[in-house]
Amino acid sequence: VYYDYLGLTYLRIFRCGGGKEYANQAQEAFEKAIEYVSRVDMSLQIWSGFLYYNLARAYNMQEITDKASEYYRKAIRIRTRWLKNSRYNITIRNALSSEYFIAKIDYIDMCRKYGLNTEEQIRQEYRNLEIELNTYCDVDDKLEQLLYVRRLLESRFSGQETN
Repeated sequence: VYYDYLGLTYLRIFRCGGGKEYANQAQEAFEKAIEYVSRVDMSLQIWSGFLYYNLARAYNMQEITDKASEYYRKAIRIRTRWLKNSRYNITIRNALSSEYFIAKIDYIDMCRKYGLNTEEQIRQEYRNLEIELNTYCDVDDKLEQLLYVRRLLESRFSGQETN
């Protein structure tokens, strides 16, 4: 847990104007935490899902797209299992599920930023994610956690219209 929080602290410093060395230190801290995760993580791999996502962000901030893509895909694969997991109450389930959607949006954003996909592919990925979000949401779900995800997607669509 120490290395996880240390990495998050370095990411925060980087985002507040610190140099790339902070993104590198975050990467190193997350990699150290990953060494311990297999010993303590549960079957849903909640900690792994967060660690891989944070490691992907650290690589993304350093513009190392191949490694960032690798870890985004690992995080997304793990987080897919969190969708609609019935072992948790609806609030926790939606909170975990929103983490899945946020990881997908970040991955698509990275692909767009570095030109890893065409604009048409990016638009299609956002559309597919919106369809997935709509399919996920039940009428009686408590959707507070997912409203943030919906706003993120809407901002991506509105931003594309002006490009």
